[in-house]
Amino acid sequence: LTGLFNSLGNGVRSAFGEILSQNQMDTLYKAFGMFEYVFFILTFASFTCLAVLMYPFVTLYSEKFADAAIYPRWALVLLFTFCALIQTVRIPGSTVQIAAGHFKQTQFAAFLEAFINLTVSVALIFRFGIAGVIFGTCASYFYRSNYVIVYNAKHFLPGTLRRTYLRLLRCGAVFCLFVVLMMEFIREAVNGWLLWLICGAAAFAASAFAERAESGEAASVNPLIVVQLPNNSDALLERVQQFFESKSVSVENGL
Repeated sequence: LTGLFNSLGNGVRSAFGEILSQNQMDTLYKAFGMFEYVFFILTFASFTCLAVLMYPFVTLYSEKFADAAIYPRWALVLLFTFCALIQTVRIPGSTVQIAAGHFKQTQFAAFLEAFINLTVSVALIFRFGIAGVIFGTCASYFYRSNYVIVYNAKHFLPGTLRRTYLRLLRCGAVFCLFVVLMMEFIREAVNGWLLWLICGAAAFAASAFAERAESGEAASVNPLIVVQLPNNSDALLERVQQFFESKSVSVENGL
């Protein structure tokens, strides 16, 4: 899932880079706000599915194993999910950082992330085993994701820190509520692959709807379309502007 969402971030990186190169900070603020809003909804809905479906998946996959009972463990399922979720929520912010070319400026944070991961994992592995290693990874991801959010608000998008954390808190609350309510039901109800797929689709739809409804931002967010032309053709630019104006869409030429 993290790789999938990384691809989504890569898809908009060039657009953010174009906006930053032209120093259009108002456009960047609007574009990032919309991207982050949609990204968090899709992320938390997807990881809700992961949290509630991984346990029955492992159960179904290992049901014919002689030692099948030892594989499904809720503690590891939730740790894996939480670890990947913490890593994924940084993608909107890191997309802007990469688009701006801030590699050297954030290099120390990358080293510190690796140090935290190694230190905490080594400290906990002998007592908790694989769970200790996952917890160490969670700790390092938690630090780096917060660093990315704060760095973005300081250097590129002033005033967005509170908005981002409020979005994370709202989405996180819905995520926790859905996981608690659904985990036991799905564990008992899912006894085949078809039912597992149906429950997965239903969980994603219900979670995405709840995340969107809880956000309370849908009415205040206006879609922003960023168009990059392949060349400097005035004729092409004029046709693009005419197209959007025919659809009653306002156009701002950043050239």
